[in-house]
Amino acid sequence: QGFGLVGAGSAVRLRDMGASVVAVSDAHGSLIVPEGIAVDGLLKDSAGARALPPGAANRSRDELFAVDADLTLLAASSNSVDVPEAALIRSKVVVEGSNFGLTDAARAHLQARQVCVIPDLIASSSSAAMVARQMSAGGGLTQEQLWDAIESSIDSATALSLERSMREGTDVRTAYLKEYPSGLE
Repeated sequence: QGFGLVGAGSAVRLRDMGASVVAVSDAHGSLIVPEGIAVDGLLKDSAGARALPPGAANRSRDELFAVDADLTLLAASSNSVDVPEAALIRSKVVVEGSNFGLTDAARAHLQARQVCVIPDLIASSSSAAMVARQMSAGGGLTQEQLWDAIESSIDSATALSLERSMREGTDVRTAYLKEYPSGLE
């Protein structure tokens, strides 16, 4: 959900990791291709715009939520997913790439349905982490070193927060805040 810097960048990264991107959306509609979207072609056609290319959408914006997928990435605006949209989500994992992509009510709805929500506090921490790590290294880290460090940090935070969430019967956001009261290091 969302095809700006976070959404498009995530589509590329997920594709590079071997995932098949089956749906993307912007404020005007969704492009849903169950066989997989040619991400590079889509980016080329969008000509750097923070939206899908004109005419690319083949469905309404909210139809993206009802797509059969392993995960749904929220990369649009804050509080853009409330209970009606959350009720449509079929994936078992929702990742908040945007700040507060879910409303509190939507998060509670997904928690009640046992949908795992990786909160923005973990998922979107990579940009800040990348800048901080590069600054502390005096600009000397390669792209691969940055990604390795960030992925390791996010993997660890996700695992510890999920474990605490299950142990305490709470959502992952609450567990993360207990596990990392000062944020990721």
